[in-house]
Amino acid sequence: MELDKKVTQEEFGTLVGISQQAVSNYLSRGILAQDATCQDWLHAYCKHLREIASGHGSGGSKALSQERAELTYELKLRARRENAEAEKLIAPVSLLEAILGKVGGRAVRILESVPADVKRNCASVSAEALGVVQEKIASACNLIAAMSLSSLDEPDANE
Repeated sequence: MELDKKVTQEEFGTLVGISQQAVSNYLSRGILAQDATCQDWLHAYCKHLREIASGHGSGGSKALSQERAELTYELKLRARRENAEAEKLIAPVSLLEAILGKVGGRAVRILESVPADVKRNCASVSAEALGVVQEKIASACNLIAAMSLSSLDEPDANE
């Protein structure tokens, strides 16, 4: 990881062992600066931890015991996530998107071969009927190509 570049909240959280939500919390509280580099975030985060450890906090921040409780909770969440990943109960979004892309590509290739197969095996099918099949397949292929995890929030066309 290059420290002189900007990183995502998730990447920084992974680096220091906290969740993306905790990083977001530090940003909203002004402990981390929004457009800073990884190195800047690391320095600010360490400074914050030093202030907490010395009992000063940062600008009247939470008590040390509360910060420790939050850290313990974050570590517990991280351990749960790692265990669930190891048991294959959950998967990272990037892996799910890669799987969707691979399966979607295979499905598109199969669907695109249907009109030629129908024409070859069913000589009695009219050109008009074959055109309707091709249109429906093209619509399905377009849906597959646009597929992403955010598609889960979109209503089906039939709803």
